[in-house]
This record gives sequence, structure tokens and C-alpha cells, in this order.
Amino acid sequence: MKKDFLTWLHIKKEKPASAHSDINTVPLPESQIEGLQINVQHIEPQQLIYGCAQSIGKQRDHNEDCVFALSIAIGGEKSSYPLGLYVVADGMGGHQYGEVASSAAARTLAGYLMKRFLPYLMNPSSGMDESLQDMMRSAINDAQKAVTQAAPGSGTTLTAALVLGQQMTIGHGRR
Repeated sequence: MKKDFLTWLHIKKEKPASAHSDINTVPLPESQIEGLQINVQHIEPQQLIYGCAQSIGKQRDHNEDCVFALSIAIGGEKSSYPLGLYVVADGMGGHQYGEVASSAAARTLAGYLMKRFLPYLMNPSSGMDESLQDMMRSAINDAQKAVTQAAPGSGTTLTAALVLGQQMTIGHGRR
């Protein structure tokens, strides 16, 4: 990219704009590039890259999975850091309404954590009252209660990863 930028700078200014259409550019030779000093500050927020997919599987006729994925970058004047929440819940085979259980678990956990993070996102200097581990534990407990209410007699597994800057907390539950 640096060479392309320098090639663009090398186009002669005296030609009218319409004459630029016939200009063939090539990268500048290394000898010309070495003589130039361009101070370019490149700041890029830290990012989390993820992917997600669902599959019915080989034994069921409907999908009992529920996936929630959220990734944002919080950038400021002096620093930036990623916030990511990744949840997968899979209705347990042999139980009724596994898709209801997995949806209730994933949505409840995600909602619980997002409510806890919203005040922090609005005002990062306020800090957080709970540790990530305590928040994850409470969110999983709420998810288990939601499954019991939404689909009595059903079951699901639930795995979640919460990333904030350089910290990551992983939680797993089964109901």
C-alpha cells in the first residue's frame, strides 16, 4: 500500500484532470522510496474476529441450537479495546422442546450481560461493580431459571465467552 500511495503522489500536477486517464502508473523504484520520509500514524482498534454457524445434525429433524454473537470495539483518545460476547446453546437430545430451552438460555444470558455492560459503555470511567466471572456466574444462573420457566422438562447446554480487552471469561452450564 505504501508504494501505491507514493506512486499516486508521483503523478505530475501540471497535467489537467482529464489527461490523467491515460497515465500508466507503476510502483516507484526502491531507490526513490528510500529517499522519502512520510510520517503516517496508523491507529487501528483491537478487533475480535469470529464466525458462527448452525446445523440440524444427522439425528434430528429440526434445529435445537441457538447462537448469539456480538463484537464491538470501544475506542477512545488514548486506548481502544474489544468487547465480545459469544454464546452457543444446544437443546439436549431426548428432551422435549430443546429449541425453546436453548433459545431461552442464550437470550437470557446475553440480555443479562448486556444490561450489566450498558452503564459501563455509556460511562467507562464509572467502572464495573462486579467481576467478569461473577457476572458470568449470575448470567448462567438466570439462564437456568429461564429454561425451567420457559420449557419445563426440557434441557440445553450453554457455553459462553465474554471478552473485554485482554480479559476473557468462559462459562458453561447445563439444565
